[in-house]
Amino acid sequence: MKTQIAPLIAGLSLAIPLPALAQSNAKYCAELVEKYEQYVSEGAEKGASQSPLEVEIAKGKCRSSPASSIPVMEKALKNARIALPPRD
Repeated sequence: MKTQIAPLIAGLSLAIPLPALAQSNAKYCAELVEKYEQYVSEGAEKGASQSPLEVEIAKGKCRSSPASSIPVMEKALKNARIALPPRD
């Protein structure tokens, strides 16, 4: 009986923080977008090249799918040689 309860408890303990992780990812993604718009998009308005399509898609999906948007936004900021915001 003890061997059946241990995996159940371990599984439940892993499932509990998921909403917090999703919220944390969404917040971090929003911070990435904000930094990108502040430093990169403003340059595009002044005559530099426009944002790549993949970046625009990631910006739009940041709330609904932050896990897939974060790597795209991080790469865009790194390519622009902009420091990433701290991750909580």
